[in-house]
Amino acid sequence: MLTRAGYLRATQKARKDRPARYLLIRDTGPLPPVEKRLPVVIDGNDDVIVHAQGGRLV
Repeated sequence: MLTRAGYLRATQKARKDRPARYLLIRDTGPLPPVEKRLPVVIDGNDDVIVHAQGGRLV
């Protein structure tokens, strides 16, 4: 999830004998990003999120 969000990039793929290695590419401060599940309304015609409960525009 952190890779898809643009915080990490894989520098080595995982193998049977070792885990993958990652590089931090987006450092936004001391608090870690948090994955949350929010109810959203998605317009299937435009494939965009129209409303996210508890979300805010940035």
